[in-house]
Amino acid sequence: MARLRYSAAARDDLLQIYRYIREQSKSGTVAVGFVQQLRRKCNELASAPIRMGRPRPELRPGLRSHPYGNYVIYFRYDDHVLEVVDVLDVTSPRSSSVRSAEESPARVPPLQGGGTSQASARQTRIG
Repeated sequence: MARLRYSAAARDDLLQIYRYIREQSKSGTVAVGFVQQLRRKCNELASAPIRMGRPRPELRPGLRSHPYGNYVIYFRYDDHVLEVVDVLDVTSPRSSSVRSAEESPARVPPLQGGGTSQASARQTRIG
């Protein structure tokens, strides 16, 4: 079993997801419930006796992903730690706009004329 850790970007993603769902549903309870479900899924990934997720070497060496609803949890294993790197909305046009491992940790500039989903209001990064 791996210990679970969230990157600053992943924590920000979860906060943005909460805000988006709260705004759309008009319910903090619904938003909290969904973010808790996402966190439970991350715990399940870390608790699994095998390495979980789909390897994503095309995005970054060692990166893996696992879908949850309209979101994809991006994570990596580091010894006995599963680090959640990002949690992105797959309905966002930016979910395919991923920065390379060589780019700085700064976020990618927003796309012009983006969609209406929560993720299109923020900038996508994997790293």
